[in-house]
Amino acid sequence: MKNSLLSSRLIFLLFLFLGIITYYKAIYSDFYYDDLIRIARIATVDDKVVFYPLPAYEAGLFSAINSILPDRPILMATIWLNYLVGAGNPMGYKLVNIFLHIINAFLLFELLRFAARKISPNKEKLLPLSLSLIFLTHPLNNQAVTMVIQRGVLLSFLMAALTIIASIYFIKTNRREYAFAAILFFALGVFSKSNILILPIILLATSRALRLPKKAMHLFGALLLVGMLPGIFYFLLRVNFHAQSTEAANWLHYGLAQSRVVFHYLSQVVFPWGFNISYPIQTSIIHWDGITQLACLAHLAIISFSLFLWWKKSLVGTALFCFYLSLIPESSFFPIPHVVFDHRMYLPFAFLLFFLFFSLRKINEKITFPVFTVIVLLLVPLNYARNEEIQDYRKWATSSALKYKNDPEGNRGYLDSLSSISSRE
Repeated sequence: MKNSLLSSRLIFLLFLFLGIITYYKAIYSDFYYDDLIRIARIATVDDKVVFYPLPAYEAGLFSAINSILPDRPILMATIWLNYLVGAGNPMGYKLVNIFLHIINAFLLFELLRFAARKISPNKEKLLPLSLSLIFLTHPLNNQAVTMVIQRGVLLSFLMAALTIIASIYFIKTNRREYAFAAILFFALGVFSKSNILILPIILLATSRALRLPKKAMHLFGALLLVGMLPGIFYFLLRVNFHAQSTEAANWLHYGLAQSRVVFHYLSQVVFPWGFNISYPIQTSIIHWDGITQLACLAHLAIISFSLFLWWKKSLVGTALFCFYLSLIPESSFFPIPHVVFDHRMYLPFAFLLFFLFFSLRKINEKITFPVFTVIVLLLVPLNYARNEEIQDYRKWATSSALKYKNDPEGNRGYLDSLSSISSRE
């Protein structure tokens, strides 16, 4: 037991070390994109870019929640606390995000290690460590970490992981306090960002492969009820609803766009470079052409195959099915003008790594561990380079505008207006 505890502490220090190296440049980076709508406004003073907190924060916590993101009070409470400490200085906000990401990667490691122990009780494998370090260092997660307002993604992931851990302890011990803890963590998560409201469905789907007892079903049912709470904000109060969404696309065009977006995300997992705030995938240019048809057929085949494996109680099929489930709240509720954002893959990326774990667990670690170690060592400088690219507001605005000059007029005009600050010398 003591050796296991010591091992966990040493591994956490490894995560801390790699996380700080990877995101060192981000510590000193500026606010950008949605941060300038939700947290601070930008100005130039003596040719220097400076940030001022939005007036809502000065009026108090309730004002910050109510006027900015009333459906995410836990997220806004943490942003407001950052404001009390650092006002318009981005550093404190960034440090919190980086530390949350490190904790999330470590919790992913613990969950993967738990799965490894269940499969091979007498042997802790290195594969969970390798996959978790990929999650920590992969540039696809960069946007969720460096865009401060996307802390909601980090917090919801944290609470989802704690919900799963508390549920595991409840199933093992049958102690009600763990059930109450799971419900509390889940509630905190959905009010950080509602992208985890699909978690009860994921747990119910997983329970078939794991052959969990009925008490687990009761807990997951209670979580499902809690997951309905955000519907009050979105469907009744229309909170955080974009007025331009109704003009963005109809459901058919939006769905067709998403059929391509998922493969775009998967390509970024394999080829982790060329990241930007926006990508040339828009609902206005999606038609029922050959590429879209092929993408839809591919998704249908993958989902059907994963459901077949899930029905056979396969952990591989279950993880793949959960990957698709986790994408639903990120990309399918409301059509919006921009259909691709890297931070939407933060939670699904974890399920994708579970899929890889269950797929590769029978391969000799003498092969997988060196390969994944090399991958991590390559991801660190790639992520570091992305952080350097967006560290300065002028750099970010200029590079974003230049990467996709042929984006639709609205997006190009917005990026041009940001990059105009770069010319104020």
